Amino acid sequence: METRWLWPFELQEKIGEGGMGVVYRGRYVRNGRQVAVKLLPEEIAANPTILGRFKRELEVLKAIKHPNVVSCFGGVSDNKQPFYAMELVEGGALDKEIIKHGRLPWRQAVVYALQMCAALDAAHQQEVIHRDVKPANFLMTPQGELKLSDFGIAMVMTDAKLTASGKTVGSYHYMAPEQIRGKPPVANQTDLYALGCVIYEMLSGSTPFGGSTPLEIMQHHLDDDPKPISELIPDCPALLNSIVMALLEKDIKKRPTSATAVAAQLEEVARMGHVDTSATRAEVPTVPVTKKPVVPSQPQLKPGAEYWYKQIVLSLAFVVFAVGLWAYTVRKNYNILEQRAVAAETLWFDAVSEEQPVESRIAAIDALTTLARDSDKAIETLEQLLKDDNINIRGKAINALASLNGRASEAVPALVRASKRHDEEPRLKKRAEEVVEAIRNADVPEPTDTEQATGKHWMLFGIGCVVFVGLAFRNWVRRTVDRAKTPRNKRKAKKSEERRKVHRI
Repeated sequence: METRWLWPFELQEKIGEGGMGVVYRGRYVRNGRQVAVKLLPEEIAANPTILGRFKRELEVLKAIKHPNVVSCFGGVSDNKQPFYAMELVEGGALDKEIIKHGRLPWRQAVVYALQMCAALDAAHQQEVIHRDVKPANFLMTPQGELKLSDFGIAMVMTDAKLTASGKTVGSYHYMAPEQIRGKPPVANQTDLYALGCVIYEMLSGSTPFGGSTPLEIMQHHLDDDPKPISELIPDCPALLNSIVMALLEKDIKKRPTSATAVAAQLEEVARMGHVDTSATRAEVPTVPVTKKPVVPSQPQLKPGAEYWYKQIVLSLAFVVFAVGLWAYTVRKNYNILEQRAVAAETLWFDAVSEEQPVESRIAAIDALTTLARDSDKAIETLEQLLKDDNINIRGKAINALASLNGRASEAVPALVRASKRHDEEPRLKKRAEEVVEAIRNADVPEPTDTEQATGKHWMLFGIGCVVFVGLAFRNWVRRTVDRAKTPRNKRKAKKSEERRKVHRI
């Protein structure tokens, strides 16, 4: 197979294709990292509407940062071959999961629905309406975590120019009545209607409405009420049935107002059904077996003070172990996040080098600007770009530092030098002076307290260890003193008497 390159990615096998582009498995050539690369073929990129939607999808994905939304690493949309790189999710899509099992247990459907609400809420907070919510657009990790993808026909509330009035877009099995009509109001509740269709399909194994043609199905969405879930699934909780039916209301004003409101109701269903919402795959709870208390028929030994003292020490040891394990887990998770952040930084540090095309470097600067909010190394890289030979790169770096406000205070000396370069363009000198003044007047943000909190956990663990060792040492000293005060023959006689009592009992 012929190797294809889209610098800095080696394109491998095709893993998806649709009207809004082609998706390839890609390898980042610098470190071998596997990503998904979505690109527009040249013949499709010539269509201004499709190209505009592609650009909008790139901007939307860059704006939404959430664990249940596919991560975007950046891309280029202004050259002959528009593309962007995103997170590679290798667990398949939710529609395959539904087909595999026929339908999902209601507890599992609740767990998935909560993740969907989280993803939609993240999009709606950015004033983005997805408009194509369906099982095929929820990708699954091997651990069962859902990630919303394909924002190709998403609508930004502040800019709806790319959707012609009266035009129907979306997947007809999951389209809200107002979306079918192609007329306002299209709002967050439009996505919630589609969410209701997806939950309905997870629970029953089929969409709310069927038909032999798209027109027939859309007509059902406009005129007919779906069959209640409770009639199809006898064990479905009544509250869950009410949630789904409320989401499928024809009148947009009668639906829940937000994904957060739906999530709150789903949490109530989860509590009623003892569903672990922190897991990605729900487990059916086991019913505990109540045993009758056993009444001892024989007398038992009364534990002495030493017995209770040992129980206290063991309890403290267990508490110390649990605190230490918790602190270790927190630190481990922090290290994993730190490693992912370093990998993302390395990807863009390489992409911004002078060996790359100017368009790719400018896209990399945008990504570094986002990383610089938490990364000092990203700020240092932007400082170095102030010395670049390309005037566009220098100007882009100045604007990037300007957007960081007080966070870029360490870059002030470099900006001052840039404003005083004798060979610099006058407009860039003036811009650098303005940025220096703005940074000096801005407030420096407070540092994050993740590491400080982790340090406190380790401090508590250390205190617990000291207390445990102190108690153990105190016990040893007491036993040693008692042994020294008690003659050896009396100790032997005492032990023999205790063994005889136990034998008699």
